[in-house]
Formats: sequence, structure tokens, C-alpha cells
Amino acid sequence: MDTHDHHPTGDLESANRRQRLSWFDKLLILHFIVILVIMTLAVIFRYVINQSLSWSDEAVRYLFVWLTLLGSSLVLRDKAHIQVEFFIELLPPSARHVLAFLSDSLVLAFNVVLLVLGVQWFFATAGIQTAALRLPVKFVLYGALPVSALLNIVFLLFPEKKEENQS
Repeated sequence: MDTHDHHPTGDLESANRRQRLSWFDKLLILHFIVILVIMTLAVIFRYVINQSLSWSDEAVRYLFVWLTLLGSSLVLRDKAHIQVEFFIELLPPSARHVLAFLSDSLVLAFNVVLLVLGVQWFFATAGIQTAALRLPVKFVLYGALPVSALLNIVFLLFPEKKEENQS
């Protein structure tokens, strides 16, 4: 049997997934596009116009922090983080459920700590501005941690229901 055979509904499922992008998915796509546009403008200004944009590196850096942390929340929501499943598959189903519960509990506890410390860090940086953009650093940088941790907690406590596969 050819291992490259595709399931007949595989392409349809991925097409349906693309059509069902949530506001969160769209926000991250927009975030990535903004980073790409700023980086492209920075290259054009630096090498074609011979004028560097003083703010572009800083803007991309902070946008990338937000993209990374929010992206990790998206992956947690979709339960798509990298896992080594070899040993898990050797366990009986009841042990798998216990292990999944323990794993989710540890991730939840870690994110509660990140939320608490992130909020403290957010308020501790009041009055500090970024160098080039002159924006409050607590919003453009340090706000990403508690926001991401809160989203992770919500996604862990209220997971999306998987749609039944209707074949």
C-alpha cells in the first residue's frame, strides 16, 4: 500500500479548518503580517533609500515577543505542542488519562505563577518607556506575559469541544 495515499476527507478537513479561523488566529496572522511589513520597510529604507528607520528594530522585537507568547497560547489551545508519545502509547488508557491530567495540572500551575509574577512585573515597570518608540514598556513588552498566561489558563480550564468526525 502506498504510504502517500491521502484520506479522502483530508483536504476537505484542512479547507474547513482554514475557513474556521477564530479571531485569535486572525490576530496572530495580522501580527505576523505587520512584522513582515515593518521588516520589509526597514530593508527598503536602509538599502534603497539609505535612511534607517530608528524605530523598526524595536517595534519588530516587541511584536515578536507578543507573537511568540500568543502563538504558544494558540498551540496550547489546539493541543499541538510537541510531545514524545512513544512511551505514552505503551500505557493503558487509564494511565494515559492520569498522565494527561497531571501534565495539564502542572501546565496550569506554571501559568498561574506566570500570571501572578507577570502582573507584578507589569506594575513594577510603570513609567518606563521604550527607547525609540517612547511607548510604555509595561504594555509593549511586559504585558505579553500575563496576557499569554491568562489565555493559557482559560484554554486549559475551558478547552474547545472537538467536532465529531462525520464520515
